[in-house]
Amino acid sequence: MSDVYVIHASEDDIITNEIVAFLKKRWEVWWDDELAGDFAQVVPREMANTKCAVAILSASAVVKVTVIDEMRLAKEAGVTIVPVMLDDAKLPYLYGSLSRVDFKTWDRTEGHPVFQKLLRKVSTVVPLRKPLMRPPSVGNTSLSLPALFLSVSSHETQLAPLEAVKALRVFGAPTVLISAYDLWRDRRPPGIELELEKNPQSRWPCLDRFRKLRGDQKR
Repeated sequence: MSDVYVIHASEDDIITNEIVAFLKKRWEVWWDDELAGDFAQVVPREMANTKCAVAILSASAVVKVTVIDEMRLAKEAGVTIVPVMLDDAKLPYLYGSLSRVDFKTWDRTEGHPVFQKLLRKVSTVVPLRKPLMRPPSVGNTSLSLPALFLSVSSHETQLAPLEAVKALRVFGAPTVLISAYDLWRDRRPPGIELELEKNPQSRWPCLDRFRKLRGDQKR
């Protein structure tokens, strides 16, 4: 008996193996890479004895009879299906209304927001069996965890944001957490980006995200 049954197409074996490896940190997972014996006997039995089916779907997967048949077995057994979309493929007929997770932007880490969304969806169906493991890094950055963040905020820090960043650079702070309030385009202190760029050890992906959200390309 498994907590999670993973449906996939053989064309997606590599990425499925990575997803399964992360899921196994939290639940008992079964997928046909572990199958021994007759597919026609083993697959229906395993599906009937699972709690949640994660369907890894791509343009290759949605046209495979075996994938669609496994989704049918899950539906007939009353097993909740959580589709994971690897590309722009459409869900097979009869499954279009299912709530899905868009994995097109996944960076192959368990800390990435879309993978965390998958974990949340599965955990609403299957309680965590294994203790949660701390992600090895923050989102899709190279910042490893655990890490000490020295914070800068106009509401909490004695120095003004720009002066605080200068001071932290002088003291060689490896990571700096700056309030989003102080990085917003209309409030950002002139020169703070240049000051951050002077320290190659600092990680500051948030500024790039703010530019994309607001169309802010000013340096």
